[in-house]
Amino acid sequence: MGLADQVRDLKEIVQRAHLATPLVLVPESGGNVIALSFFDQFPSSVAGMVMVDGSEPDLWFRGSPDEFSSMRMMDPIWQAGWRMGAVRLLLPFAVPEWVDALPSNLRGQFDAVWSKPMPSYARDTIDRWEETPVATRPKVVAGALGSRPLIVIQHGRPGGMGVPEKYEPEWPAAQAKLATLSRNTETVVARDNHHPIVEENPGLVSDQVERLVARVRSQ
Repeated sequence: MGLADQVRDLKEIVQRAHLATPLVLVPESGGNVIALSFFDQFPSSVAGMVMVDGSEPDLWFRGSPDEFSSMRMMDPIWQAGWRMGAVRLLLPFAVPEWVDALPSNLRGQFDAVWSKPMPSYARDTIDRWEETPVATRPKVVAGALGSRPLIVIQHGRPGGMGVPEKYEPEWPAAQAKLATLSRNTETVVARDNHHPIVEENPGLVSDQVERLVARVRSQ
């Protein structure tokens, strides 16, 4: 499933759910590539964005193939582990610190999600790269969002379940580039969090989403 298919899926979800547009999009990590492509195709459907450590497209498409060989090698192991229940059994011993700190109800949800097979675990990322022609990949064009509100949330701590170490030096500049998309931008650095900010600090993300929605409504 390439990027075009993923954008079509997002559009279909919006239509089937009868969601009123324009929407506030809150993409995380690689989902930012999908959100930007969605905006390129349906600009009137987007009222603003909160990018949660979102991937900058040029960096994402340049870097992704470096990971594919290991992803292809590990995917059959993950699939077998899910089918045999090994992932469920090993999960309590393999999670990062922030997972252990989750409230019991959220920890139960985390365990339930990661214990179930994910057939597209590796393929989604690989297909998005291999089946998306260069000419159709989204670009960051300064001012493309116009005056739509944009909040860019950037991680402050490297490591964890996060950005590969080799991309860390480029990450701040990539986030600054994303911030140029709108004339109405704020950048928030989650200083105590790694790349999975939503999981580590959901309160910060929800606060920023509420702030942005209020700005959209005020306009």
